[in-house]
Amino acid sequence: MTMEAIEIESVSGCDLNAQELENEYTEYVKSEYAGYFPDSRGVSLLGQDFVRLVAQQIDKEHNEGEEVEFEGDATDEVVANLREALQIHTFRAPLLAIARTIVSSWIEERFGHHVATKSCGTLFKSYCDSVLQPVNDDKEMSLNTARYVAEGDRVQELVNEVPETNIDHLSGDHAQAGVFLVFDGVKYNGPREDANMLMFE
Repeated sequence: MTMEAIEIESVSGCDLNAQELENEYTEYVKSEYAGYFPDSRGVSLLGQDFVRLVAQQIDKEHNEGEEVEFEGDATDEVVANLREALQIHTFRAPLLAIARTIVSSWIEERFGHHVATKSCGTLFKSYCDSVLQPVNDDKEMSLNTARYVAEGDRVQELVNEVPETNIDHLSGDHAQAGVFLVFDGVKYNGPREDANMLMFE
């Protein structure tokens, strides 16, 4: 994905406090996703790091009045540096799909649903789409879309119905209230249509 350049001075609402936004994100994940931690390092921890670093980057750009471009292939130097700082290469594609889902939902909650217009949310969403992408040789590249199912009868049904080979059990210490279903959202309308779907519980 490549976006046209956005002149940072024309973007409004970018007086950011990185620590405050990171704290807001953390509380949001606890509230909406029961503090979801799908691996030993934690995808929500990746999200926290992402929010903090991107807020710092946007604040720097805002002060310098830069023109910002976003390239999904990570050829952009800023995007590449952020991916390196976040160690994106160490995360599997489905875990990054979960991270994008959580971060994107926080962006809409924090900055509103109109992130297509020139706003601070525009910049956050563009960095989210560009930075939180898997490396090109990830064998699970097709698992690009994540859907969250909150705790309840539906989760137990999924645990009983989904084959063990399609379930990825957590290595973290945090008990999960819900599950994420990660599938090929380009080819299929829903996770149960994709035989390669993975359920993270």
